Amino acid sequence: MGTWDAPFFSIDELNEFAQEIYKSNPELDLQYFEGAMILERAMRPAANKYWANWQQKHKERIANIELQKTLKAQKNQERKEKLLKRLELEKTLENSCYYFSVFQKDKEVFPFGLDQTPFFAYEEAEKAMQRYELFYSEKDFYIGLGAFDLDYMLRGDGKTEEVEQHWINQHKQRLEDLFNNDDFLGHGSYFSTAEEKKDYQHWLKTALNNFDSCHYFIAEAPATSEHPVITASPLFYSLIDALTFIAKEEARNPQLNFTVQRGLIPTNELMEIDGRTHECLQKFINQHKARIESLSMKEAI
Repeated sequence: MGTWDAPFFSIDELNEFAQEIYKSNPELDLQYFEGAMILERAMRPAANKYWANWQQKHKERIANIELQKTLKAQKNQERKEKLLKRLELEKTLENSCYYFSVFQKDKEVFPFGLDQTPFFAYEEAEKAMQRYELFYSEKDFYIGLGAFDLDYMLRGDGKTEEVEQHWINQHKQRLEDLFNNDDFLGHGSYFSTAEEKKDYQHWLKTALNNFDSCHYFIAEAPATSEHPVITASPLFYSLIDALTFIAKEEARNPQLNFTVQRGLIPTNELMEIDGRTHECLQKFINQHKARIESLSMKEAI
């Protein structure tokens, strides 16, 4: 701490002290040094008034830092509670897909925030924000909640970055669960009526537990003047895959008006072409083979 064992909190305090020294010792060549020490050593019993004043300034600084941390934590908790309350509704919607994003305050990048990364769960976004705060403690970050309509999300399936594809896959599973298990909620539902959804769920449940036949979904669009033949998709195992096909095709050909049809194929007929068909249909066959194997294991238990 120099010849006078006198630490100073600010450059102004140091200059004031130096001026006093120069008054009585103008011939001195004073040198200034900057440094830091660990808290435990810094707060040892004060050796003189300079140490006492310096320690008090740092105690006030540390107390203010802790206060700001507490206030920020409270603000983040309040925001988290509001977002999670909104999430309860967003999770039930079948025609839109929500996302959490991490933003830097006053330097927002939309739609997906920093690194353009959408998160399915609040906890995923929270962990990402904590990493940013660790490396950039002087900056202010927060978590936002937004949503896209279903078609927009499905159009990106299979042709986007890995982190966004992960988010899409999580929503596709969420939608499958809503389609297959949840009650009809009216607003935000893919189905028009409660009866339509109930009929779909009963049909699918029966089909999934049937050894003799294999269910399928297919997207079809009637012929138009621009497309004089019926446009049809491959066979899909799940409704969400058929909707993904429609989202992509209608983006390329907006004049087409697709609808999803469903039906059953005898299992023995489908298995006759196992290993002797194109990749897309083979994927459909493999999904049913896995389903039938799972049913067989359940019956064996």
